[in-house]
Amino acid sequence: MDLEDVKDINTKYGPGKVGKDSDGNTVIYRPGSSEGSPTLEIQLPGRWKIKIRY
Repeated sequence: MDLEDVKDINTKYGPGKVGKDSDGNTVIYRPGSSEGSPTLEIQLPGRWKIKIRY
């Protein structure tokens, strides 16, 4: 993904990243989740969150 304004973040699962895509959606990477797997979360403004666990 081609993201802008990518920043390092601290999560309770370890270091992650957050940035914005070309449509203005926030994209968050976390190395873990409550299920234990890494998560890619896409937050659509004013709509919903899409979580992809892999």
